[in-house]
Amino acid sequence: MTFSPTEHLIPTMPHECGEPGVRIELVPSSARAVAAARWRHLEPACDGLGLTNSWAWVAPWLTHYGEQVPHAFAFGVKGNADIGAAVVTFSTIRIKWIGVPSVHLGTAGEPDAETTYVQRNQLLVNAAQLDDFAAALVAWIPQRPWSRFNLDGMVPTHAAALTRAGGARGLRWDVDPQSSPTFAFPLAAAHGHPDVISALGPNTRHSIRRSLRLLGPLTTEWAQTPEQAHDILRDLIGLHQQRWTHCGAPGAFARARVVQYHADLIDELLPRGELVAFRVKRGADTVGALLNFVEDGYALSYKSGFAQYPEDNRLKPGLVTHALCMEECRQRGFDGYDFLTGDVPYKRQLANTERVVSWACADRGPRMQVICGIRAVCRQPRIRALMLHGEAIIQSRR
Repeated sequence: MTFSPTEHLIPTMPHECGEPGVRIELVPSSARAVAAARWRHLEPACDGLGLTNSWAWVAPWLTHYGEQVPHAFAFGVKGNADIGAAVVTFSTIRIKWIGVPSVHLGTAGEPDAETTYVQRNQLLVNAAQLDDFAAALVAWIPQRPWSRFNLDGMVPTHAAALTRAGGARGLRWDVDPQSSPTFAFPLAAAHGHPDVISALGPNTRHSIRRSLRLLGPLTTEWAQTPEQAHDILRDLIGLHQQRWTHCGAPGAFARARVVQYHADLIDELLPRGELVAFRVKRGADTVGALLNFVEDGYALSYKSGFAQYPEDNRLKPGLVTHALCMEECRQRGFDGYDFLTGDVPYKRQLANTERVVSWACADRGPRMQVICGIRAVCRQPRIRALMLHGEAIIQSRR
């Protein structure tokens, strides 16, 4: 008998949470077509439609990760009408050597080596019904055996609604709001800057202008067709992998599944105006390539690949490529350029403000009590010193 991780969930039990009459109905992963029809029907009526809660985003993820990551579709229903939708995924994460059954909302839960690292994750729901849908979800999720409940890269309003609902039911959340460095074009204009480069700090301006001068004539390309975008993606992957494998890391595109997933995102999102593929060339050679998403007037910097110039450290291909793409976005009427989270110096150099993305988790059960106890012991100075000493001995014998 084949076991499905979603078969034993109670599919349609109502939960009177928040606004009376709101309940969760589960559509199992085996009925994806049914879920797709309901999801698409809900989208036009939803004032909270963004990128990561659209079926255009969800569908490619399901194509490549749906067989690998157990999942189901949760619909919030009031009366006979859907008022909200979410993908619920199930995974086992490892903390130290212990496997921890976990539940996630949105396109998350992939293996670390193939993660898509979703950001600006959100539920599909109208703002006025967010709290009620969040409360119903949090009431339903305890039916699933889990030790950790994860909120991955969520917009702050949705993370806050879910953590409030969980807190009302006794969940204790560890919330980690992270900075998302952003360049806001209206803010720069309000300070009298006519373009992007002039709005940057003096050292960054100097580095970019010197690089532009030393690199010589450059051409930029903003993909208009999927074929152009796929060509840019191939350049991006080559440059990205070359850099990271040289550093001894596998790179984001080491797995074929990840490569094909990004290719399918191009086919799905570029025609909708929700993806930008951008390239800078120096003659026949590519200086840099970017794959950015588009949401609510902001370009979201997602993947990149840059040429390496070890013979001349004055050349800054990353800064140049981003600055040229940012200027193109400004001229095309974008509101901003969001570098997403990640503590990397160039993001702060190119930003003039920030947005926030939230991660949160709540633990329960004896398994997590054991893990917390182990962590508490390991944090004791004497134990920590012994552990570091042991690690040093092991490393010295390799």
